Amino acid sequence: YTGLAFGMGPGRTAQQRYGIPDIRLLYGGDMRFLRQLAGREGRP
Repeated sequence: YTGLAFGMGPGRTAQQRYGIPDIRLLYGGDMRFLRQLAGREGRP
């Protein structure tokens, strides 16, 4: 089968909003990174 899949889930939205270079940082479970992210405001 061939096809095209597209999705814009919460991880991709957060990646764009906060300027995260690698989406794996969100799901890696590194609490240091997640604490830093919690204190940031998103891009306008």
